Parts: sequence; C-alpha cells; structure tokens
Amino acid sequence: MPLGERGADYGLPTAPPKVSDHRSFSGASTTQAEALPLDVLAGVLKAAITSHRDVSVLAALLEREEEERRRLLQSLGYDPDAG
Repeated sequence: MPLGERGADYGLPTAPPKVSDHRSFSGASTTQAEALPLDVLAGVLKAAITSHRDVSVLAALLEREEEERRRLLQSLGYDPDAG
C-alpha cells in the first residue's frame, strides 16, 4: 500500500496536490514522506523493496558474485580460502 494511503496510520498531515505538479497522480491528497522519523521511513521503504524482491534470484546472484570474486582472487595469485 502506498505511503499516502497509510499516512493516517502515522498521523501525517495531508494536502491537495499542487496545481503546478503535472506528474501522474490518482489520489485526492499528498503526504510528505520526509515528515516520518527516519527509522520509520527506512522501515517502510525496506518493506516495500523486499516485498518485490525474488529471494531465489537474489540467492543466485550472490552465489555468482562469490564465484566471480574467488576466480578474480585466484587469477591475482591469492588463495581465497586462506584466512
């Protein structure tokens, strides 16, 4: 759910969209996200991002990244397993 629809949950003030703002907008009011405490805003953003993240794709990407890192270290003469 967009932050604007949850603004009342956080006690945020709303305002009508500015007449000069020509971006696409389907709501009747706007909410200023920066009015939230930073930790709350970070939590809202993290939840929104992680809800769209495919965990299997992330796992495959991290595995590939680790393989490439090991290969690069070995090509430079480093033992990636040496502590």
